Amino acid sequence: MDYKDILLLVNVTATDDFYPTVIQYAREHGWRLTIEDRMAPPKGWHGDGAIVQAMDDPAVARYVRSLQRHGIPAVNLVNSKMSRRMPSCIIDVCTSCRLAANHFRERGFRHVAYFSMEWLYGRALQFDGLAKAWDGFPVRKWVWAEAAVAKAVNDRAAMAKWLKTILFKAPKPIAVLCSNSYNAVTLMNVCLDIGMSVPDEVAIMSGLYDPAFCDCQSIPISGILIDSRQHAMKAATMLDEIIETGDTEPRYVMIEPHGIAVKQSTDVIATENPYLRNALRFIRENISRSFGAAEIAEYLDIPRIRLDRLFAVELGRSVGAEITRQRIAKAKRLLSGTDMTLAAIAAETGFCHASYLISTFKKSVGKTPHKYRRGQEMKN
Repeated sequence: MDYKDILLLVNVTATDDFYPTVIQYAREHGWRLTIEDRMAPPKGWHGDGAIVQAMDDPAVARYVRSLQRHGIPAVNLVNSKMSRRMPSCIIDVCTSCRLAANHFRERGFRHVAYFSMEWLYGRALQFDGLAKAWDGFPVRKWVWAEAAVAKAVNDRAAMAKWLKTILFKAPKPIAVLCSNSYNAVTLMNVCLDIGMSVPDEVAIMSGLYDPAFCDCQSIPISGILIDSRQHAMKAATMLDEIIETGDTEPRYVMIEPHGIAVKQSTDVIATENPYLRNALRFIRENISRSFGAAEIAEYLDIPRIRLDRLFAVELGRSVGAEITRQRIAKAKRLLSGTDMTLAAIAAETGFCHASYLISTFKKSVGKTPHKYRRGQEMKN
């Protein structure tokens, strides 16, 4: 059998489906793979084609140009300056930002920011996409690479100090789209270090949901979902077509995001009313036990009738309805993100037993927890 020698110059996380999908494609289509980290391109490699992350990094850019000079076709996977000069299979940034903006808007946010430690071509596309999706209203731009003097760009302590100042001055509540999961975790840690409540004061979303980063935080981080299997398959198919036709002209295949992984970092109702914000926080932090409106009113040191009126006017629902909404929301997260039993989920969400969880969940969602979990598994 004649093999095609293919280079993968890609760096993905252990939880990503990109590598397994390409490996399966290679088995089925006669590819012989060389896999390298994108920041360490192999010297002297010559083959039939490459799938690369052509980042705005001088070493990677030089290597991609070297492949092109040797007539080796390459497909790029990321939004970068190089993507304008080569065939690329990339994430649809405009759709991603529109999903993020809609998510923030549905939760009542009026103030939005974009945060990134670095400023690259792809980051500029994200910021512009968010600004456009926010219907022309101001989007704050928090970019450390633009704020830092050259020597301090890699100084994380200086960056954290700068970010703390930014956060203290920012209007609350504010929703922040971060360029990637690493930046989202960085922002989360700074918020927690200065005692700023996530998500009540600062809601945080990653521009790309990576469970290896997002799910292991004390407050799990929401992120935009990308089907990495589809990304890998389309990139591999594109490369095969280029090898067969010899057509290396720059063009795009866009990968649309398929939703948002909603985690605790954005699962909030944005409000400037401090009493309501503290009431919602109390509900979230005590959701695993039994309590009611009287206890919340006592905690806030306000009359029960004032609490009831506050929820009716601001949210359009009762205190009890909001408690149930938050219980169901957490049950959904546990059903889709864990293999916990219904009894364990009931205990975590303040339902007295599994049967009560099942009946309340079905009434609220329109399906049983079991069917909901199965549907989420099929999506993933």
